[in-house]
Amino acid sequence: MNETWRVVHRSSDDRLRSLLSREEPLSTSMSERLRTERLDPRLRRGGRFYAFAGDTAVYQGLGGTFYPLGLDRIHGENNLVTSLAGHVEGGTAVRTIIGSSRDVQVLQGILQRIPPKNRRYAVEYDLLALAQPGPPEVGDPPDRELQIIQPSPSQWRQLLSLQLAYEVEEVLMPGREPVPAYSRAHLIESLRNQLVLVGLWRGTVIARVSTNALGYRFGQIGGVYTDPAWRRRGVSRWLMSHLLRELYEQGRYASLFVKKSNPAAQALYRSMGFRFVSPFRISYYTRQ
Repeated sequence: MNETWRVVHRSSDDRLRSLLSREEPLSTSMSERLRTERLDPRLRRGGRFYAFAGDTAVYQGLGGTFYPLGLDRIHGENNLVTSLAGHVEGGTAVRTIIGSSRDVQVLQGILQRIPPKNRRYAVEYDLLALAQPGPPEVGDPPDRELQIIQPSPSQWRQLLSLQLAYEVEEVLMPGREPVPAYSRAHLIESLRNQLVLVGLWRGTVIARVSTNALGYRFGQIGGVYTDPAWRRRGVSRWLMSHLLRELYEQGRYASLFVKKSNPAAQALYRSMGFRFVSPFRISYYTRQ
């Protein structure tokens, strides 16, 4: 192969945009970063993309987050593996690698500089997608006093306790506690840039659903959480239906990744029409 890796300098790069759009929902988070972030090849003010040909790319973020796409296509091409490793060796520490299970495994092999003591654990998911031909049905609320709002960033105080509970149950590594200042900042950013719907009962926040990435063709759903006292009543299904309608009206399909170890969530999403796309993995590391 004569072509080598190139560092993408412009968010308007047509070849990379075409690749990411074509590969959604696997690449939805990467699409959002290309669509909305400032790129910086020096990793000082923004993340950067490495692209090879028209079917392989890696995003490297300032915080040490990596998104690989299509690395299984170059696995075994030692010259390409070596040159990619050379690009990322001088960058930030590795904190998280997110993508298809196969791509994450290949990138872990390329990033040999990660000491074993810094390798913490991986969470395995199923990536699911819903490509509905029409708007989803939205039924009546499971309780007549339930309401839906789309909160503004200024309403973050009402949502913070539910955000912290969600992080403890679904996001944080075992033994870790949430940092309220970070959680607040993440919540406000989500309220500014994502679709967030909240279920209220007599003015109390009891559930939420949101997107965590808005790509070119897909909206990736995340942050689905219901207060334990309200579970198994159809609240999540009701909120999800409204969120799916919002995405449909934007002209986007829906995707999400759900833990293999969460049969209740698996059953909910599959009953709503979501279908398996790929094994998915998030690998976490400590500071190096």
